[in-house]
Amino acid sequence: MSIKKAGAALLIASSIGTAFANVCITAPGKIVCGSGEVDHLSGNGVVKVSGTSINGLTSVNGALSADNAHFTGIDVNGKTSLMQCLVKGDVSIKGVLEANATKFDSSIDLHTGKSNFNKSIVKGDLNIRKTSDVEQIVYIENSSEIDGDVIFDSGQGEVILSSDSRIKGSVIGGNVVNKN
Repeated sequence: MSIKKAGAALLIASSIGTAFANVCITAPGKIVCGSGEVDHLSGNGVVKVSGTSINGLTSVNGALSADNAHFTGIDVNGKTSLMQCLVKGDVSIKGVLEANATKFDSSIDLHTGKSNFNKSIVKGDLNIRKTSDVEQIVYIENSSEIDGDVIFDSGQGEVILSSDSRIKGSVIGGNVVNKN
């Protein structure tokens, strides 16, 4: 490799690291990201993002809390709280999901006993995988919409559906409790 090419590669690599450093602050067990764009996000412990666009996979072992963020894909082992977010790619969450005013452009895989969709839209299916939880309950409230099916692998799920929310597909492996 020529010196010119090596220098260009080093400059590009350092600018990527600098971009992450300018958007995200890391500490043991914690990452906090503000306004800006990063290529991907991976952390253990608590990850908080606000006004951040993540162009690759967001992978968290711990808790993810996001406000006004854009994700390409999410893989979380732990509690996930999303407020006014847009998720364009695959979603896999092994833990509680709280989605408020959030739009998911594809299907969601959840491994949890409880999830809540408040003023949120899911453009695909909502797959609730079987867990050791005795109950699996999904709250779909405040004008939320699921465009696909809600599928409980356990066969014992429950959807609490507010009167202003809707599921365009079917509920498979569970029942619906209508809430006024």
